[in-house]
Amino acid sequence: MESGRNDPGSFYYAFRELDDAGRRDFAKRVWTGINLPNLRDHIVHDRAEADIVIHKNADHRMGEITQLPR
Repeated sequence: MESGRNDPGSFYYAFRELDDAGRRDFAKRVWTGINLPNLRDHIVHDRAEADIVIHKNADHRMGEITQLPR
């Protein structure tokens, strides 16, 4: 969120006025409301069928791609 504070084109620009506690609260709500349910409902159940694993970089761009053995 810090890196997007001064960039109107950044997704994080909308959160530029949040303090540290506000940023932590937002991140916690995203994790519990979106990411954790997605992990539980989709990723955990389907990972045995995966052919590849895509590792994201810190900036969420695609990083390493790992081909899984079959």
